[in-house]
Amino acid sequence: HRNPMFVLTDSKDRKVMIPNRQCVGFAHLYKFLGVIMGHMARAKSPMSLDLSPFVWKVMVGDEITLADYFSDVDGYFKPLIEDNALLEDDARAAETFNGFAARLKDQKGDGIEARRLAAAACVLHFLDEQLAPLREGLAIALGEEVLAFMSWKDLERGVCGDPNPTFEQVKESISCSLPEPQQSYFWAALQELTPVQWSQFFGFCSAQRRYPLSKKIVVVGDSHSSIKHLPVAQTCFSQLRIPLYTSKEQFL
Repeated sequence: HRNPMFVLTDSKDRKVMIPNRQCVGFAHLYKFLGVIMGHMARAKSPMSLDLSPFVWKVMVGDEITLADYFSDVDGYFKPLIEDNALLEDDARAAETFNGFAARLKDQKGDGIEARRLAAAACVLHFLDEQLAPLREGLAIALGEEVLAFMSWKDLERGVCGDPNPTFEQVKESISCSLPEPQQSYFWAALQELTPVQWSQFFGFCSAQRRYPLSKKIVVVGDSHSSIKHLPVAQTCFSQLRIPLYTSKEQFL
């Protein structure tokens, strides 16, 4: 990952990307990316873009909470919002939470809970400068009406494909020419994997983790390697070469 427009963060079960808060003045690039994402969804040609669920929720206009931010972006602000001494210090609060003074004016009163709500609003809108043009680009390609009726998971699948394929979808994505009994061992071993592991298998073989793949994975036997060797993938060709293992357990 070398795209300066995004940074990696830990979500619930995997690494995901969020817009880079330091990437300012590039609204036109985020908007352009949004247009591309929309056209990929319309063309049903998934792109490899593993964005945080937080981003997708913002794109479809879902109500987002601090729990969403802390679980799908980062937890840096979590202890700071609970720090009453920090919140009561105008200078420190303004330095910690971007736009704190303006958000505080929107609250009724100036007590500690009002200040906490102002800080929470700052956190939830922390990535607005990057997310707003991204959504604008998506709306250009898909239309506001379409976005309004989509769930965030539908949009994610439409743009990037399904991160949790079924076994039937996995079988559709593979052309296996192993001889018997290796072919039977291969399918039996593959069926024992989890959807997350199937996604990892896709990535290992084709550098694309989500279903549908742009081209089928071709699985062939490697009679020149001993069963002590590991399989070898050529992602440019979506090919997996596997030694002729003699049991299902060896495939696993």
